[in-house]
Amino acid sequence: MDTPARRGGDEIALLPEGNVSAKALTLLAERLLEAIRAPLKLNRVQLIPGASVGIALRGGGATTEELLREADVAIYHVKRAGKRNVVMFRSEMDGPFGLDAG
Repeated sequence: MDTPARRGGDEIALLPEGNVSAKALTLLAERLLEAIRAPLKLNRVQLIPGASVGIALRGGGATTEELLREADVAIYHVKRAGKRNVVMFRSEMDGPFGLDAG
């Protein structure tokens, strides 16, 4: 069973159990975004929520902290590109032109 965890504020982490492919994680993230985008009605106002998803996936040896940091870097890139999308962390996102680029 996958484990959801509230990280604080409006951030939620999902830690899948077992070996999961990048494609399966991306499809899951896209399904989650689709479900979140379903319009809500509050009194007479229609609200359309949105979310952004950053995915980190690494082979053995990665700590939970490293994966969460990489997912944060991916989220930063989603928000920078216009939000409401899914981005998979890539190593070139790190470093002087990645998260620290401002």
